[in-house]
Amino acid sequence: MAFAFLRTERLSLRPWVAEDLDALHAIWSDPEVVWWGPSADLDASRRLLDAIVAENLAFPAGLTWYAIVERTAGAVVGNVMVRPAPYAAGEIDVGWTLARASWGKGYATEAARAAIRHAFSMARPARLVAAIVPTNERSLRVAARLGFTRAGTVQHAGLAHDLFEVRP
Repeated sequence: MAFAFLRTERLSLRPWVAEDLDALHAIWSDPEVVWWGPSADLDASRRLLDAIVAENLAFPAGLTWYAIVERTAGAVVGNVMVRPAPYAAGEIDVGWTLARASWGKGYATEAARAAIRHAFSMARPARLVAAIVPTNERSLRVAARLGFTRAGTVQHAGLAHDLFEVRP
């Protein structure tokens, strides 16, 4: 599959690669970032990265787990994903995870906006959804800035989530 490489004012979005292991581990092992179950060690992060790379190869055009790269420093600062929803058959999920040092800079909104635009242009879904735990105020604010509106509730990973949607 040919992957899209997206560019925003401050960021580059590209598929994750094996060389990103240390960056992924730094983000996904931080219990304040991945409070629902951080990577326990480098081997767990390696398994996660391998799964992300494999998923990317199987996704249809327009859907990808993107590494978010801050262009000035060239550092991976997080990820945004547009993928088949693991909690709702037939839906396309949008999610974001940022390194704690990158919180509050607008990177999640900027990256997700580019990924959403690309997904709507390539995959042509009727809507995209995001499942957000009601206490995750940061993600709720990002979803609001992106134009998501509440569409119900869903169970995901053993937790009740609010389901949000955005349409083209």
